[in-house]
Amino acid sequence: MTDLIENTAIQAILGVGFLCVAVYFAYHLILRLRPSTHTDDTSAEELVRNFKEMRLEGDISEAEFRTIQAVLVDSQSKRPLE
Repeated sequence: MTDLIENTAIQAILGVGFLCVAVYFAYHLILRLRPSTHTDDTSAEELVRNFKEMRLEGDISEAEFRTIQAVLVDSQSKRPLE
């Protein structure tokens, strides 16, 4: 049995297997602890309100706000009906 464990090929296979198991569990742990960033729960109206607030605070200019607003309205009109 000790001869089997001392074999370099067996050690490499066990190491890769252990690494795969560790990566699998780390991936699922990260999915559980980290909130999903792929949700589409923000409406265009809410985004416009947020950008309007940014404009009022001086973070973006009036021209930037109008460009963003036009893009949001255009993307909302192209969205399929649900």
